Amino acid sequence: MTRHAAEVVRDGLGLTVCQLLLRRFIDMPTYLVFFITTIVQVWGQGDFIGPKCTLHILSLLPYPKGTPAPYSMRYSDGPDIVPAGYLAVEMINNRSNILKDYNLELIEGHDGCGNKRSTPVENLLLQNIFYSGKNIVGIAGPRCYTSAAVAGLITAKDGIALVNVHTSSLFNLGNTNLYPYSFGATPSIERFVEAYVALMKLNKWRHVGALFQDDAGSYSVFESLNSKLSQMSGYVMSFSSVITESYLPLDSLQASSARAILISASSNLARMLMCIAYTKGAVFPQYQWTFLYRVPAEFVDIAFKYGGTTFNCSRTNLLQALENSIVITFSFEPNSGDWNKTGISGLTYPQYKQEYARAVQRYSDGFYGPPVRIANTTLWGNPFHDAIWILALALNATDTRLKEYNKSLCDFTYGQPSITLMIQEEISRLDFLGVGGRIVYSNFSRFTPGMVTMWQVISNTLQPLGNFIDDDILQITGQLNNGTILNRQEEKFQLNSVLSVIFLIFSVAAVIFTAVFNVLNIIFRQYESMKAPVIA
Repeated sequence: MTRHAAEVVRDGLGLTVCQLLLRRFIDMPTYLVFFITTIVQVWGQGDFIGPKCTLHILSLLPYPKGTPAPYSMRYSDGPDIVPAGYLAVEMINNRSNILKDYNLELIEGHDGCGNKRSTPVENLLLQNIFYSGKNIVGIAGPRCYTSAAVAGLITAKDGIALVNVHTSSLFNLGNTNLYPYSFGATPSIERFVEAYVALMKLNKWRHVGALFQDDAGSYSVFESLNSKLSQMSGYVMSFSSVITESYLPLDSLQASSARAILISASSNLARMLMCIAYTKGAVFPQYQWTFLYRVPAEFVDIAFKYGGTTFNCSRTNLLQALENSIVITFSFEPNSGDWNKTGISGLTYPQYKQEYARAVQRYSDGFYGPPVRIANTTLWGNPFHDAIWILALALNATDTRLKEYNKSLCDFTYGQPSITLMIQEEISRLDFLGVGGRIVYSNFSRFTPGMVTMWQVISNTLQPLGNFIDDDILQITGQLNNGTILNRQEEKFQLNSVLSVIFLIFSVAAVIFTAVFNVLNIIFRQYESMKAPVIA
């Protein structure tokens, strides 16, 4: 081939390449239309990978950012709870196998805790649900009894139909007729009573009393204990009473036979009660006091929030009155055997605690006042963290079911019980390891099983006493200081038994003596009648 011919071929090839490129450029709009059409079709089939819409969870908290802590310090630990919820949302949004087509967000709302009247609570909840401007798919919280009950009733309304995963322990919330969409991320308060009954049986506390404040949670403790005692032979509730700041019936208690006393009351009422108990000598070892609190910090408040004197009782007197008391609390942590197991978050519990500590620093800005740091208060964040996971996992399973009908969670609106029922069913099927323990709703329960921890006050400190897992497992890991109260009850029981036997012996002897006397009397009378002269 000549040089000229080679140049012609080269130029022709160059021209052909240019023509091809130009033709592809001209056809590009056609390809672009095809690409967009394909995206739209796939989007409609629900298989598009990417955020289709944002799912909002309303988090009912002790108080939202930027507002003063309401009502009392008891509900001022929002800065400890909020980071646990946001940490859960971070983890879920970073997972490729949970709600991968959605973006999960929290809306912070006031839980209304501290209000004893339901109307303000109801107004707050309705405002959070309907006037937030966001479509809410579920509610996490609240943790106080009153607000949890009101939230359960509101979310059950036909025009709302929302699943509520609360962190309250009021066992009445397990009533599915009244609260069909309510689930607890904590154990029921009835677990306290089961643990106390186990202690009663172990130590033979046969005469018990119950003092409780006037609220739904405390009264439910009394109802549960009374119901269980009615089915137990040899154990009786010798005294029970509501207590208020103006009515602390220690005299009536001392007049009864009750010596093991169960208290379900606020730290303020318990403080006043124990001061009076000290002045009247109704303390250990004459009495065994047992307190029920959901976290140890609430019991610690009795002594450490004490300021001044009450009923001529100094802080030293109060600590003396509390010595050897027993405290029953929820663990809100996994069993010790599960600490190093990987939970639903992909972390072991020690690893989660490290992440939580970092989350507190990230999410504490904007709160009124610093985060509360009393004893184990931060454990309140654990069930709230689990509540977010409960909702997310149930929503994820529900979304899979909805895709079978060519629908998605984006179609969720208020007043759609069909989708809410799916979410409810999926929550009932859950079984995973959370940061607050095993999350499972077995035997149609609406509460998690959880572990109950028992403590005893020794030298002004809470010493671990043991754990209650179920009716057959009561692990006493510490040394229970029984004192004479337990022996006294046994001695009293034994003394009554001895007296009964002695009385029975004397009774039998008296019957025998009476029978012998009557026989001799009859024989003697017959002999005398034969000897008597006949009077004409």
